[in-house]
Amino acid sequence: MRGCFPKGKLQENIGVVSDFSVGSAGFSEQDVGEAWYSSDGFCQRQFLSAYTYGECCPDRDKAVGLVLPHVNMDMMGLHLAEISSHVSDGSHAVVVLDCAAWHVTGKLVLPSNVSLLPLPPYAPELNPVEQVWQQLRKIKLSNIAYESYGSILDSACEAWNMFVGEEGNVKKICSRNWAKISTI
Repeated sequence: MRGCFPKGKLQENIGVVSDFSVGSAGFSEQDVGEAWYSSDGFCQRQFLSAYTYGECCPDRDKAVGLVLPHVNMDMMGLHLAEISSHVSDGSHAVVVLDCAAWHVTGKLVLPSNVSLLPLPPYAPELNPVEQVWQQLRKIKLSNIAYESYGSILDSACEAWNMFVGEEGNVKKICSRNWAKISTI
């Protein structure tokens, strides 16, 4: 896990948030055949997943992520609290997100320094964090047979930290001209 939004003088932050699963659904040998075995003969058979919640602030080239066991309102609340803890005193974060039920439920408790800005339904292409998930799958999280839940957690954290640890990655992948705050 890694934090973002170091304390600074920026008055408002616009960030984009999303979540994705790391792990697998199990299949039987009859369903997958030999093609689903890794080179060491290990075949993924369990139904285990962890979920990475990620928030990116492209203007500051920073991000915060949590790897959690479920996608639901409680986990989203933990993620929003983590985002809130990284917002500068006297500042406010505007979080752009999709309309997943756990993102927009009226029961979600919002920190006082965080506001949600939902994207239109069925428009994942508008959420830049979706490209982060594609990137992580492409370079780190595809074609892996995990031996345990712990190895899923380790792999998800390692992938996220690798992404945010490379200077310029967040800005390069998540910047959008329409997601800027301008003064009137």
